[in-house]
Amino acid sequence: MTDGGDPMIRLALVSITLFAACGADDEAPPPTAVVSDPEAESLCDEYCAHADECNWPNANTCAADCDEWSSFFRADVFRFLHDCGMELHCDESMLSCWSEAEDSFVTTGAQQALSDHCETRLDECGTPDIFIDPVCHPQNLWAASDQAVAAIDACLDEPCDQIQACVDEARAGWDAPWI
Repeated sequence: MTDGGDPMIRLALVSITLFAACGADDEAPPPTAVVSDPEAESLCDEYCAHADECNWPNANTCAADCDEWSSFFRADVFRFLHDCGMELHCDESMLSCWSEAEDSFVTTGAQQALSDHCETRLDECGTPDIFIDPVCHPQNLWAASDQAVAAIDACLDEPCDQIQACVDEARAGWDAPWI
């Protein structure tokens, strides 16, 4: 043995370290990211079948709506709303799930930064009736995924007269019928 320790042990430790580092790409995305496409499809299929069984007003557009929601909402919020919705009896409203979710999740730092950026752009553009709600208020952003926040934030760098159209496109999933 040399003063550096057993070479086989060092090799094993280096191998373990490299293996762990390489495996980092396989880690689950943060809960504030969107759900994966396969998970979204599975959750949407299940929820929409329940909505159809209950003959809820949005059952006929559920699949398209759910697809939009899954690309906008944070994964943790999307899963929460799915699970809550699946527990509802047919005579209950999804609004109760939404209210419960609002009380259960907090605005992230990225969402607050977006709100601050939005307020700055409102001051610069001098047009208070563009892109104000729900984008500029952090209490309205808590359900937005990291991807949605980034897309909306990028819109704020557009010329003032183009921000609204960009924001509307970026937040299309926000306008769920039960919000």
